[in-house]
Amino acid sequence: MNLTRSKKKDLLYVAVAAFFFLTACVLQTVDDYISDWSVKTTIALLTQYIFFGLLAYWTASVISRISDKSICSGIIVAIALMGGILFVRLLKYHVFYDGTVMRYLWYSYYIPHCLAPVVLLTTLLGMGRKDGKPLAKGWYLLFLPAAALILLVFTNDLHEQVFSFAKGLKFSNEIYKWEWGYYFILSWIAVLYLSIGVLLYIKCRVSGCRKKAWIPLVLFIVCIVLCVLREVFDPVFIRMPEAVVFSVVVVFESLIRIGFIPSNVNHEELFYVADVSAGIADKDLNVVLTSKNAPEITREQAMKAANGSKTELREDLVLRAKAIRGGEVFWTEDYSVINKINESLAEINETLAEESDLIAAENKLKEQRSKIEEQNNLYKGIFAVFRPHLKKIKKCFAKAISEEEKEGALRLAVVYGVYLKRRSNFAMLAKNGQVQLSELLYAIRESTDALSFYGAAASVIFEGDGTALIGQVTFLYEFFEDCIESALPDLSACLVRLSVNNGLLHCRIALDNARESIPENWRSRECEKLGASVRLQIQDETLYATLSFGEREAIV
Repeated sequence: MNLTRSKKKDLLYVAVAAFFFLTACVLQTVDDYISDWSVKTTIALLTQYIFFGLLAYWTASVISRISDKSICSGIIVAIALMGGILFVRLLKYHVFYDGTVMRYLWYSYYIPHCLAPVVLLTTLLGMGRKDGKPLAKGWYLLFLPAAALILLVFTNDLHEQVFSFAKGLKFSNEIYKWEWGYYFILSWIAVLYLSIGVLLYIKCRVSGCRKKAWIPLVLFIVCIVLCVLREVFDPVFIRMPEAVVFSVVVVFESLIRIGFIPSNVNHEELFYVADVSAGIADKDLNVVLTSKNAPEITREQAMKAANGSKTELREDLVLRAKAIRGGEVFWTEDYSVINKINESLAEINETLAEESDLIAAENKLKEQRSKIEEQNNLYKGIFAVFRPHLKKIKKCFAKAISEEEKEGALRLAVVYGVYLKRRSNFAMLAKNGQVQLSELLYAIRESTDALSFYGAAASVIFEGDGTALIGQVTFLYEFFEDCIESALPDLSACLVRLSVNNGLLHCRIALDNARESIPENWRSRECEKLGASVRLQIQDETLYATLSFGEREAIV
């Protein structure tokens, strides 16, 4: 199995964290066999430093990975409550030795235990709200039962409905029994954490992430089982506070890793493999991210482009720039086709200016005019395809006000731009009659790469080879683009399967979260003429659109 550099780095961090956690457990075991008070205190403090260090490191990683401030703030508050458990543990076992104080420190564990899941649930309820409105205040009433349960624990000495002490309060820290209140509190906490998992599953729009929902569920069950076993067998190497705290850390780390909690993990790698020629620089115009197709640019070129001046990297390649939050985004535009046309026109003018070769020039001019007319007809046909999409691109940028909306409009423009580029290629190949199916595969693959850059997971599966009629290939690519455009902007994932059977094309497209779709009678006259059929099916929030050739007889 080939591991990427980022995955190897993650595995190294996990291994180091596991090493320090096991080291703390070993020190905790050794602590019970040492009688010297100073050595015992040193080992206890070192153990606590390790536990707090691991929790602090995870907190820093959460801050760096989660860009949503509200989600990040809620998780940090929950982590702070988990840190409170470790702090109370330090006071209980290594600072205070009075029975009553130790008992109330024991009760204090349940303050963060009851509050942390409520904080996380209210935080995640506000995640991804499209209307931008704050969470309804009614949800904060969940803190009332949490406060009531905390009060139930702290008044246990009066009623003993959470813990009962058969030999009285004097031996409460050694001999006690769980009562109905304890089980009720555990049930409350478990229900809240399960509600968090269900809520994240519902809010997740990526089907690939939903398929991994079993990972945090299994970890949640395993952690509960381990905590129960720890309470039953009471091993010396680990106590219940750190077992609960790091169980919560493990489960929430898995939620971040599988994508249930949005994070910025692997965005640099996604940008690098995107099929665009672009780069991102900071405010000082130092390039920090580039795609694999982006050319190297100097600081002077970057400054010139950022100021709005035309910056030519070479004869046919121009550098463009746009200000974004925190810096500039750069991309290149290829003018090679336009420059060649201009050169051809210049040569024609020079030929006409030579009087001695007037007759030859007239004949050549007719030939060249014929070619230009053919090209003009071709470009008119291409422009007829370009026009509605150019209007869409212009409309997207006109509506964009904030930098985030402008960035979204730019990503959508990339999707349209790739389609226009590939559609014009098919228009230029129309005179050939036949075209290699690899051209269709390259076109759809480039469009799916653009969708990935837009933010939707996309992939292509191709089965078969050979050639096909250019009319069928062009029609199939237009069918693909119409399906994509109808599903935007809510499209979250796209899978395209192309196959060839006995020389007949078949395309099936799966679209997740497609709010709209093409009509059932999509271009019915052209379908009838080409012998094609269209089928639409919706299943489990996924739209399946199929285009097949050969299921009806083509009209000649």
